[in-house]
Amino acid sequence: MKKSLIQNQYKYFIYTLAGIATVLFLILSTKIRAAIIVTAFILINRLITTYKMFVRIPLEFEFLTLGIVLSTLAFGIKAGIVIAIFGCIVSFIIGFEVSMFSLPMFLGYSSIAVTSFLLKGFDVILIGVIATMINNIIVFLSYHFLFGYDIGKNLSFSISNILFNLILFLNFASTLLKLII
Repeated sequence: MKKSLIQNQYKYFIYTLAGIATVLFLILSTKIRAAIIVTAFILINRLITTYKMFVRIPLEFEFLTLGIVLSTLAFGIKAGIVIAIFGCIVSFIIGFEVSMFSLPMFLGYSSIAVTSFLLKGFDVILIGVIATMINNIIVFLSYHFLFGYDIGKNLSFSISNILFNLILFLNFASTLLKLII
Protein backbone atom coordinates (compact mmCIF):
# COMPACT_ATOMS: atom_id res chain seq x y z
CA MET A 1 0.00 0.00 0.00
CA LYS A 2 2.77 2.43 0.94
CA LYS A 3 4.67 1.50 -2.24
CA SER A 4 1.55 2.29 -4.31
CA LEU A 5 1.20 5.70 -2.65
CA ILE A 6 4.85 6.52 -3.35
CA GLN A 7 4.45 5.41 -6.99
CA ASN A 8 1.38 7.64 -7.40
CA GLN A 9 3.19 10.62 -5.89
CA TYR A 10 6.17 9.95 -8.12
CA LYS A 11 3.88 9.68 -11.15
CA TYR A 12 2.21 13.03 -10.36
CA PHE A 13 5.59 14.61 -9.77
CA ILE A 14 6.77 13.43 -13.21
CA TYR A 15 3.53 14.68 -14.83
CA THR A 16 3.98 18.04 -13.16
CA LEU A 17 7.58 18.29 -14.37
CA ALA A 18 6.48 17.33 -17.89
CA GLY A 19 3.79 20.01 -17.79
CA ILE A 20 6.25 22.64 -16.60
CA ALA A 21 8.74 21.57 -19.28
CA THR A 22 6.05 21.85 -21.97
CA VAL A 23 5.03 25.32 -20.82
CA LEU A 24 8.67 26.44 -20.69
CA PHE A 25 9.27 25.02 -24.17
CA LEU A 26 6.28 26.91 -25.54
CA ILE A 27 7.36 30.12 -23.85
CA LEU A 28 11.04 29.87 -24.72
CA SER A 29 10.74 28.46 -28.23
CA THR A 30 10.40 31.43 -30.53
CA LYS A 31 9.15 29.36 -33.46
CA ILE A 32 6.46 27.60 -31.45
CA ARG A 33 5.41 30.86 -29.79
CA ALA A 34 5.32 32.57 -33.19
CA ALA A 35 3.20 29.76 -34.64
CA ILE A 36 0.74 29.98 -31.77
CA ILE A 37 0.49 33.76 -31.96
CA VAL A 38 0.18 33.77 -35.77
CA THR A 39 -2.60 31.19 -35.55
CA ALA A 40 -4.34 33.15 -32.80
CA PHE A 41 -4.36 36.37 -34.85
CA ILE A 42 -5.75 34.56 -37.88
CA LEU A 43 -8.50 32.92 -35.83
CA ILE A 44 -9.38 36.13 -33.97
CA ASN A 45 -9.56 38.00 -37.27
CA ARG A 46 -11.86 35.35 -38.70
CA LEU A 47 -14.08 35.58 -35.66
CA ILE A 48 -14.27 39.37 -35.85
CA THR A 49 -14.96 39.44 -39.60
CA THR A 50 -17.80 36.92 -39.34
CA TYR A 51 -20.21 39.85 -39.49
CA LYS A 52 -19.47 40.10 -43.25
CA MET A 53 -21.27 36.83 -43.85
CA PHE A 54 -24.52 38.21 -42.44
CA VAL A 55 -24.38 41.99 -42.76
CA ARG A 56 -23.56 43.58 -46.10
CA ILE A 57 -22.54 47.07 -45.08
CA PRO A 58 -19.48 48.95 -46.39
CA LEU A 59 -17.48 48.83 -43.17
CA GLU A 60 -14.13 47.16 -42.65
CA PHE A 61 -13.35 45.95 -39.14
CA GLU A 62 -10.48 43.50 -38.99
CA PHE A 63 -7.82 42.35 -36.56
CA LEU A 64 -5.36 41.18 -39.19
CA THR A 65 -3.47 44.46 -39.52
CA LEU A 66 -2.63 44.48 -35.82
CA GLY A 67 -1.58 40.83 -36.01
CA ILE A 68 0.64 41.40 -39.03
CA VAL A 69 2.39 44.42 -37.48
CA LEU A 70 2.94 42.80 -34.08
CA SER A 71 4.07 39.46 -35.49
CA THR A 72 6.45 41.11 -37.95
CA LEU A 73 8.00 43.20 -35.17
CA ALA A 74 8.22 40.26 -32.74
CA PHE A 75 9.16 37.40 -35.08
CA GLY A 76 10.28 38.89 -38.39
CA ILE A 77 8.90 39.45 -41.84
CA LYS A 78 8.19 35.76 -42.52
CA ALA A 79 5.70 35.63 -39.65
CA GLY A 80 4.04 38.83 -40.89
CA ILE A 81 3.76 37.49 -44.44
CA VAL A 82 2.31 34.21 -43.14
CA ILE A 83 -0.42 36.08 -41.26
CA ALA A 84 -1.09 38.26 -44.30
CA ILE A 85 -1.43 35.35 -46.71
CA PHE A 86 -3.19 32.82 -44.51
CA GLY A 87 -5.37 35.47 -42.91
CA CYS A 88 -6.60 36.50 -46.36
CA ILE A 89 -7.07 32.91 -47.49
CA VAL A 90 -9.04 31.98 -44.39
CA SER A 91 -11.22 35.08 -44.70
CA PHE A 92 -11.89 34.50 -48.39
CA ILE A 93 -12.58 30.77 -48.10
CA ILE A 94 -14.82 30.94 -45.04
CA GLY A 95 -16.62 34.04 -46.32
CA PHE A 96 -16.97 32.55 -49.83
CA GLU A 97 -15.53 35.80 -51.17
CA VAL A 98 -12.76 34.69 -53.53
CA SER A 99 -13.00 37.21 -56.36
CA MET A 100 -11.07 39.73 -58.39
CA PHE A 101 -10.94 41.86 -55.23
CA SER A 102 -8.78 39.25 -53.48
CA LEU A 103 -5.50 40.27 -55.14
CA PRO A 104 -5.51 43.88 -53.86
CA MET A 105 -6.25 42.53 -50.37
CA PHE A 106 -3.23 40.19 -50.59
CA LEU A 107 -1.07 43.08 -51.79
CA GLY A 108 -2.38 45.41 -49.10
CA TYR A 109 -1.87 42.96 -46.26
CA SER A 110 1.56 41.97 -47.57
CA SER A 111 2.50 45.67 -47.66
CA ILE A 112 1.73 45.81 -43.93
CA ALA A 113 4.38 43.17 -43.23
CA VAL A 114 6.94 44.89 -45.47
CA THR A 115 6.19 48.33 -43.99
CA SER A 116 6.43 46.97 -40.44
CA PHE A 117 9.73 45.30 -41.21
CA LEU A 118 11.20 48.43 -42.80
CA LEU A 119 10.06 50.65 -39.91
CA LYS A 120 10.87 48.20 -37.10
CA GLY A 121 13.01 50.74 -35.24
CA PHE A 122 10.07 53.09 -34.70
CA ASP A 123 7.23 53.07 -32.17
CA VAL A 124 4.68 50.32 -32.76
CA ILE A 125 1.79 52.82 -32.85
CA LEU A 126 3.47 54.88 -35.57
CA ILE A 127 4.30 51.72 -37.52
CA GLY A 128 0.71 50.53 -37.24
CA VAL A 129 -0.75 53.83 -38.41
CA ILE A 130 1.64 54.09 -41.38
CA ALA A 131 1.10 50.42 -42.34
CA THR A 132 -2.68 50.88 -42.09
CA MET A 133 -2.54 53.94 -44.32
CA ILE A 134 -0.36 52.22 -46.94
CA ASN A 135 -2.63 49.16 -46.94
CA ASN A 136 -5.73 51.31 -47.40
CA ILE A 137 -4.13 53.39 -50.16
CA ILE A 138 -3.17 50.24 -52.08
CA VAL A 139 -6.60 48.66 -51.70
CA PHE A 140 -8.50 51.91 -52.34
CA LEU A 141 -6.55 52.79 -55.49
CA SER A 142 -6.70 49.22 -56.82
CA TYR A 143 -10.44 48.99 -56.28
CA HIS A 144 -11.03 52.44 -57.77
CA PHE A 145 -8.78 52.35 -60.83
CA LEU A 146 -8.73 48.65 -61.68
CA PHE A 147 -12.31 47.71 -60.86
CA GLY A 148 -14.21 51.00 -60.94
CA TYR A 149 -15.49 50.28 -57.43
CA ASP A 150 -18.16 52.63 -56.08
CA ILE A 151 -16.35 55.62 -54.54
CA GLY A 152 -18.79 55.91 -51.61
CA LYS A 153 -18.38 52.28 -50.59
CA ASN A 154 -14.64 52.47 -51.17
CA LEU A 155 -14.33 55.52 -48.90
CA SER A 156 -16.56 53.91 -46.28
CA PHE A 157 -14.43 50.75 -46.21
CA SER A 158 -11.18 52.70 -46.02
CA ILE A 159 -12.26 55.26 -43.43
CA SER A 160 -13.83 52.64 -41.14
CA ASN A 161 -10.71 50.46 -41.42
CA ILE A 162 -8.37 53.36 -40.65
CA LEU A 163 -10.44 54.44 -37.64
CA PHE A 164 -10.77 50.87 -36.31
CA ASN A 165 -7.04 50.23 -36.63
CA LEU A 166 -6.22 53.61 -35.09
CA ILE A 167 -8.29 52.60 -32.05
CA LEU A 168 -6.57 49.18 -31.89
CA PHE A 169 -3.06 50.57 -32.19
CA LEU A 170 -3.55 53.45 -29.77
CA ASN A 171 -5.11 51.26 -27.10
CA PHE A 172 -3.61 47.77 -27.42
CA ALA A 173 -0.52 47.55 -29.66
CA SER A 174 2.17 48.54 -27.16
CA THR A 175 0.86 46.24 -24.44
CA LEU A 176 0.33 43.29 -26.79
CA LEU A 177 3.79 43.69 -28.29
CA LYS A 178 5.36 43.58 -24.80
CA LEU A 179 3.39 40.40 -24.05
CA ILE A 180 4.48 38.52 -27.15
CA ILE A 181 8.15 39.52 -27.27
